[in-house]
This record gives sequence, structure tokens and C-alpha cells, in this order.
Amino acid sequence: MKRIGALVGLVLLTLGLITPVASAALQPGYGALTIEPADPNRQFRAMPSLQWVTWQDATGATKHRLIRSFLVSADGDRQVKSRVEYRDDAGRWQPALEAGTGKKLQDLPTAQFAMVANGVATGREYSVFESLGRVDATGQRYFVRWTSSDGGASWRIGRANLDLAGAIIRTGETGRLFQGVLTLPNGDLVAPFYAGQANGHSAAYLLTMPKGGTTWTRSATPFLSAAFNYSESSATRLADGRLLMITRQDDDPTSKVIYSRLLGRITNGPVSSAADLKTAGWGAAFAVKVPGAIDANAVRGVAPVVNTMEGGILMLVFGRPGNNIAFSYDSGATWTALHRFYTNQPTNCTAPNGVHPCDTLGSSGYIGVAVTGPRTATFYGDNCQSGWGCEAGWSYPNGKDSKLWTMSVRLA
Repeated sequence: MKRIGALVGLVLLTLGLITPVASAALQPGYGALTIEPADPNRQFRAMPSLQWVTWQDATGATKHRLIRSFLVSADGDRQVKSRVEYRDDAGRWQPALEAGTGKKLQDLPTAQFAMVANGVATGREYSVFESLGRVDATGQRYFVRWTSSDGGASWRIGRANLDLAGAIIRTGETGRLFQGVLTLPNGDLVAPFYAGQANGHSAAYLLTMPKGGTTWTRSATPFLSAAFNYSESSATRLADGRLLMITRQDDDPTSKVIYSRLLGRITNGPVSSAADLKTAGWGAAFAVKVPGAIDANAVRGVAPVVNTMEGGILMLVFGRPGNNIAFSYDSGATWTALHRFYTNQPTNCTAPNGVHPCDTLGSSGYIGVAVTGPRTATFYGDNCQSGWGCEAGWSYPNGKDSKLWTMSVRLA
């Protein structure tokens, strides 16, 4: 692997009259950027997801490892294909297997879109829910659920039904989960979800599932509009128990060029259970403002992933343009100056590539985020979005190879 020099930490900005909490003494420091060489056997490696899995082995010992998935088909293909891998004790990535048969998941027709984006520990096991919803012969919506008892080395297939009662979505719409499953204090699970509405635009929901349950249920619809599309979202519980949700809004769905921004909403009171979420009031939507970002007063971006770290510090990762991170020490009221992990934007692009502006080309901007401890996290990103990210005719500073990069952060 190729190593590029260590990157510097962030500068904390305090804006307005808001004073950061005491834990502001914890500042992020970054490990070296590591780039994996392109795999000649794969046409694409893009839009990675990453999880830090904790499980107990046969002796009862607690163990940890990273698991990941990434897209190997072109973005937008009807037949989406992905790969799931786990990191072995020697630090090598190995293909995930089907429990019982030992077959590689990537060779199974039932596992072509197995991904680890939406993962959660379920007792001594670990489950991931595929992002794309499905509909069975009876009309029941559901997600494929994969469960592992050995830290992601092997998986068995199952399903989790989807109950969207009260939602007015398009006929035949199955929707999509995004990256991250949140566990509430009582054990209930929360997952961001988006789907096309009957009004022609997509809305962003929060689904819940009781501990040990088998059905996702719509519990809140924080982002719904007759004018905009809301899609990829992430949610986290703040230090005071309120829930923060950050979503992607496409500015003008009718435009020939798509500019996406990040918006947030926070519940008015604490959310400790699915019942709390169903009855929660929400504050007004607000633009996420990140100093140093493009359009800092309403930051452009896609694929937000927000986590609450030690001391209530918020960590927000998002992409396009670039691959970015920022921190908040005041529950999302203000954010630190943007830190960019990696960029591969074309240097000579003068006109959009279809709906994509020049500064959103190169990397997909979808970053796998694994929180490995109260103060630590690991990230995986890509060099080129599959299918359209690195088009011929333009020059890219890191080339056009379909390769992955990784980096870590530590608050200290």
C-alpha cells in the first residue's frame, strides 16, 4: 500500500455567542492516508461502507474487527452489485462467506447487493440490512437481513418487513435505507430511510424496530416537501437526549444540474424509545453551516454521517465536493472549519457531466464510517465514483483507477 504524509488537525471556530462545552479540549488528529491499489479483477470499487464489529467467540472472549462493502457495478445500474469483506487477524481483507456452505457471498444470486452500511449488534450476533427495499409476491415491503455470529466472516440470510402505514409513497416504491442504525437507550433501533412520494418528490423518514424485532415501522417524517427531494440522512442522539437528523436536499429536482445541500432538524425533547420518537415535536429545519466549505452558509454535500463522540462532540462526515469531516462542540449549532480527507476533482473540467457539476466529479463522496471507540473512528472512501466519476477527457490528480483510500481520526 502507498502512504501519503500525515494530515494536520482542525482549527476550532467559535461563532456568535455560543460557548463550546468543556470537552472542546479534545481536538482531532489524523492518521496517515493509505491508498489501496486498484484491483485488476474488478471494474469498480466505489461507495464503500464500513463497520466496527464486536462479538463473542466460542470461548466467550470479546473480539473486534472491521467489515466493509463497496459497489462493483456502475452507479445507477438496475442490477446493482456489491462485495462484502472482513479483515482477518493478519489485517488482510477476505471475502465474506455464506454460513453453512462456505460459498462466497459475491457468488450467490441472493447476495448481489449485500452491504454493511446499516449494521447493528444484536446480542452476541451482528446484523446488517440491505439498503434497497424489496417487495414480495404478496405486496409486503421488506429488507434483506444478513446476520453473522463470527464477526462478519460468514452470514446467513433473513428478512425484516417494512411497515410504512400513513406514508403516501409512489405505487411500487420500495425506498432505501441509508448508512447507520442508531440504538436508543431502551434498545429500540432507529434507521434513516427515504422513498419517493406520490407528489413526485422523495421524503426522508426515521424507521424504528423494537429490540429483537423483525419489522421496521415508520415513526417520523422530519423532511417532506412538495418542492424538494430529501434523501440520504443520518441521525444521532445528542448529549441531552434529543435527536439530531441531517439530510441531503437536492436544491431543484427539475434542474439539469443537481446541487445538493445538507439540512438538519432536532427534536424538541429527549428521545429514549420508539414511542418517544413517534410523539416528538421537531424544531425548524436549518442549513448546516461549515466554515471553509463550498457555500459555507448552506453547505453543499451528499451522504452525511453524523455520530456523537465522547463528551457529546458531534462528528459529521460528508462528501461531494470532496471527502470531508467537521466537528461540533455545541450540539450542531456551529461546526469546526472543514477538513478534507481526499479529493480527486478534475483539474480541467469546464462543463457539468450530465447532472453532475465539475467539482462533484472524481470521488463519489460516499464514505464508510466506523466508530471504533469513544474518541476514535476509521474511514474508507473511493477515488472514482463507479460509472461516471472519472470520465475520459479530463485530468484527475489521483488518476482514474478504481481504488479505495482509508484514514483514521483520534480525539485527544
